Amino acid sequence: MPNKFTEYILKNGMRVIVAPKKGTQAMTALVFVTVGSRYEPERTAGISHFLEHMCFKGTKKRPTAKIIARTLDGIGADYNAYTNKEYTGYYIKADARHTDLALDMLSDVYYNSVFDAKEIEREKGPVCQEIKMYEDNPLRSIYDWFEHSLFGGHTLGRDVAGSIKTVRALTRDDVVAWHNQYYHAVNTTIVLAGCVVPGALQMIKRYFKKERSGAHKELVPFTVDAQPSTLVSLKQKKMDQVQVMLGFPGYQHDHKDNAPLIVLQTILGAGMSSRLFTEVRERRGLAYLVRSGFDQYIETGSLYVHAGVDKEKVSELLRVVMNELHKLKTKSVSAQELQEAKEQWRGKMVLASEDSSWQAQWYAEQVFLEHFHTPDHFLRLIQNVTAVDIKRVARDIIHWDRLRIAIIGPTMNIKILEKQARAYLKHLH
Repeated sequence: MPNKFTEYILKNGMRVIVAPKKGTQAMTALVFVTVGSRYEPERTAGISHFLEHMCFKGTKKRPTAKIIARTLDGIGADYNAYTNKEYTGYYIKADARHTDLALDMLSDVYYNSVFDAKEIEREKGPVCQEIKMYEDNPLRSIYDWFEHSLFGGHTLGRDVAGSIKTVRALTRDDVVAWHNQYYHAVNTTIVLAGCVVPGALQMIKRYFKKERSGAHKELVPFTVDAQPSTLVSLKQKKMDQVQVMLGFPGYQHDHKDNAPLIVLQTILGAGMSSRLFTEVRERRGLAYLVRSGFDQYIETGSLYVHAGVDKEKVSELLRVVMNELHKLKTKSVSAQELQEAKEQWRGKMVLASEDSSWQAQWYAEQVFLEHFHTPDHFLRLIQNVTAVDIKRVARDIIHWDRLRIAIIGPTMNIKILEKQARAYLKHLH
């Protein structure tokens, strides 16, 4: 795995990370801006995501989206952008022979997007359709509903794309002001990963040398005291299968126990040998899809379980999942289970690290940490996790009074379901 990287700070304050990897002809160039939906005021919710769309709609040098697309398609590049609650990324993955073009293009859309007023109005249509698409897909929208149930009115509880109402109300002045405020050197990291050609750093210095001042909004941190009081939240939708997601506030990006958390989550619900897959699907036949996961933010995170079941099986599913969570708190995992989970995570990291875009994302996200972790260093942390660590982390995160349950499905008696859930929680206590 690639473990040698070099960090530079340009004269304008922009951070650059170069992470070469031998044995590949591909490179990924990534522009990583630390701004996302949690920074947004309610009036312009979704503006970070909308701005991401607009950066590929034309620049002073390349005035149309078609010119940008034809240029990158012409070299067979994989290119796109994405918005998170805390960051926005723009990347181009291509044959390393085209590194200069990739960096030229990324700097162009970063600095020189024109934000044409007519294009802004036109792009509201596709973005609103994207919002509807996700809303109509319960497998996707359950994640947004769960975070709303977990974080409530805090900005972490909002959908990244905003709402149709807020998107339609955005103006060119809003977009330009947001770009000017957050797209500046100190708030941006450039990552070049994979096959790093000679002179690549000089290319970066040449294309990203502009100085631009900006500001950064002070975040309002989330605390567990701000959690909504509702245990079970239902979003009614006519459908045959019910999507259920339940979980707790978790750890932030730089928490000291992230390695034990990853091993715990792997044992709980990552893969077909996991405890949840075995208990929920193999032994009881309750669900086709059942998995666990975690998300991390600057000051908090989440640990969750997601499954799709019949309406009549929701209560049983909750009992089974809560029982498995309880076991993690009260019983030590076996030596075999622990070692298999570590090897599973190592194997997935080794496979993923073959991709230069994975490398770029890995190093970009290190900006949230006080000290950078190379993949090998993090795997050593994973290898050092013990059964005692797993139980300690489970007890730290799995607090039943912090549990929140999000459901998308047809009409059901939530009062009865919540009563049943509380009764079983009382039993576990």
